[in-house]
Amino acid sequence: MHRINWSHTLIVSFLMMALAMVSGCAQPKTVDAVMSQARAKLERGDVAGAQRIAERALAAPDLDAQRPQLFTAWLQLLVEKGQAEAAAKALRIMAAQSGGDALADRGYTVLANHLATNGHWQALLACTESLDGPSLSPALAGRVALDGMLARIEVGDLRSALARMPALLEGEPSPDVRRLVMLLGDRLMRASDHESLTALQVQLRTAGAGRPAWAALSGIFDVSLAVAERQWDAAMAKWQVLNGLGDEMAARDALAGLLHALAAAGEEGRVDRLCVEAMAGKAAPRVQAEAAYRWLLQARRLKQPATLVDRMGLAIQSELPPSFLLMLYREFLYDILGADQIALAQTALAQSDQLAPRLAQPEQQESLRSLQFDVAFMAEDYARVLALLDGGLAGRDADWHAMARNKVLAHQALKAGQLDEAVARFRDFMSYVDRTWTAPAPDPSSGLRYTRDMALGFNARRIGDILLQQGATNEATASFREALTYYANALTNVAAGSREYQVVTNELGRLAIVP
Repeated sequence: MHRINWSHTLIVSFLMMALAMVSGCAQPKTVDAVMSQARAKLERGDVAGAQRIAERALAAPDLDAQRPQLFTAWLQLLVEKGQAEAAAKALRIMAAQSGGDALADRGYTVLANHLATNGHWQALLACTESLDGPSLSPALAGRVALDGMLARIEVGDLRSALARMPALLEGEPSPDVRRLVMLLGDRLMRASDHESLTALQVQLRTAGAGRPAWAALSGIFDVSLAVAERQWDAAMAKWQVLNGLGDEMAARDALAGLLHALAAAGEEGRVDRLCVEAMAGKAAPRVQAEAAYRWLLQARRLKQPATLVDRMGLAIQSELPPSFLLMLYREFLYDILGADQIALAQTALAQSDQLAPRLAQPEQQESLRSLQFDVAFMAEDYARVLALLDGGLAGRDADWHAMARNKVLAHQALKAGQLDEAVARFRDFMSYVDRTWTAPAPDPSSGLRYTRDMALGFNARRIGDILLQQGATNEATASFREALTYYANALTNVAAGSREYQVVTNELGRLAIVP
């Protein structure tokens, strides 16, 4: 009988098991497993070891289907661990490999986004320079060129960026190249490097043969140079030339910059004139919209609510898109209401009625109704406010509607001289505030944020005024004392020096004579 050598068999089995275990550790089978091993190496400072793990996994046939996810995860891990140079090296190696274009594209997105988001412009510049070469796919080469230009501008190497700009201007205008041209021009202007800015204009005019968009960008810089030299009439004339080229975006951008500069220089007459000219029928819609906005903005800046409401009316009568007009109305309405003039509020309410039929979308109509609620209240058109409440206002619950109705009826009673009813309803409103207010509520017409105690103090003082008007001196004094208590509490909950603090202080001073 043949005798089995058990000791030899056990040794062979042990060696086979060990070999299997070693092989399993050396070659994980999933992306997560590979990254787990690589992460462990990086956390111990063994960058080379992590690279070997990733490179073996990327070359493994059984992981071929997972190569895109694997390579992206590897670069994400490297940038997460602050190994941007190692990531760039891995990217260069992949870009040089046959069939590695798609992976290089994905990986570059990871690396470039990380460097740009964190403001590592010098590192991004080095990365783009190391990748620049014939091995890149056309798509990746284009992205690398754009990012390289951006990085040069951000690190302040403006002359180098200027020297490389003609290569980007060879193709058809694109939003990305346009942004880079504008950014370079802006930085040259800020650096007062008018010589280089003029050279950029020459590049744009050269590239502009057959490509009007580049000529239009040159026109923007014509306006900018005139602004820099404070030659206002020349700047306005150059803008008119630019506007005639038919590039809507260029004309709008230059108009915005020019109007801002004119306003900053106190050239209000020129702002007014240019806005009116730009709103004329020949201008493109976006140019008209920019002019309308800046025209209203000027009236706000000069604190002229009557002028503002007049200009709002002219804008609403224009052919501007209804959605834009609704935005203008919402943006500037509370500047008008803040003047606390009933006549202006009444005009603004009538303007909203002119706008309403032009709004096609239900959500636009609901938005306007909410604004009409505020403006009708300030216009003391209480019947209109009640009608709006009857129709319901979006985003408001039944409790709010009941409170608002009571408050409107209180003001209506006060206006009609029904003082007992007004006092009772203002007391009901105070109960609502006391029960529901847990945070300050903004008053859109004044911009103040009323705390609970401010609102209670205001209404207690108002009730005291009404009672005093009725000759109920004792009851009025009690209400004034109540207001004093609320305002004293309010003073501890508003920031010192704030507008709210000033309002509370003024009210306390007014009530100081109360016995």
